Amino acid sequence: MARLGLMSESYHLADVWGGAEVSFGSMVKLQPNGVLFIRFKGD
Repeated sequence: MARLGLMSESYHLADVWGGAEVSFGSMVKLQPNGVLFIRFKGD
C-alpha cells in the first residue's frame, strides 16, 4: 500500500464493482487483463 501513498492501516478499502471489503495488505488475484477498482476512506 505504500506504493499508493497509504502508509497507515487506518483506511477502509472496498471493491467498488464487487461490493466486498478488502483487507489492508491482502493479496488479490485477478484474471489476465483484470481490473480491481478500490475505494478507500480514512478513519
